[in-house]
Amino acid sequence: NTVYIAAAAGGMWKTTDGGATWSPIFDDGNAIATGSLCFDPRDPNTIYLGTGEQVTTANTYLGAGLFRSADAGQSWETVGLTHVGSISRVYAHPKNPDLIMVSAMNTNAGVYRSMDRGRTWERLYDGNVYDMTVNAANEQEWFIAVRDRGILYTDDGGSTWTPRNQGLVGTLGRIYFQQSPVDPKILFDLAEV
Repeated sequence: NTVYIAAAAGGMWKTTDGGATWSPIFDDGNAIATGSLCFDPRDPNTIYLGTGEQVTTANTYLGAGLFRSADAGQSWETVGLTHVGSISRVYAHPKNPDLIMVSAMNTNAGVYRSMDRGRTWERLYDGNVYDMTVNAANEQEWFIAVRDRGILYTDDGGSTWTPRNQGLVGTLGRIYFQQSPVDPKILFDLAEV
């Protein structure tokens, strides 16, 4: 019965009665625009919220970084990336929840990695990244979606990136995708061409 939603310019909301009533749970946050949310695979009460609208137009609402709640959204703390304009995706890796991965757009766009649950961050890619997906069984394998470049792949935790665009046609715009949790060789995508 509990559902959370995060809206581009509408904050974060929670229902505990299957949607009959909703309560805002991020109104005291420093940014109302949200781009992504993620639950810690070890603890469903721990939520990561990436702020900033997930578009690159003049009318974009920028964010205030990455936030974390350890009590199902009752309170929030900043866990970094306050210099990033918009967070498009957040992952806490299922095999290693200390590994937090973030893709970002607009100001200081790129891919960021934390090996210590957000205490420190390393930038692994520079450029607007619309989406990111990870192999749930292998923390070294990620895919990112980059405007005008398509899909990029790493099997070394972000040290190198190679294009994976075979079969995609036309000029690639916005791409959203998900790696199959059942078969990591399958990647589902929705692309603007």
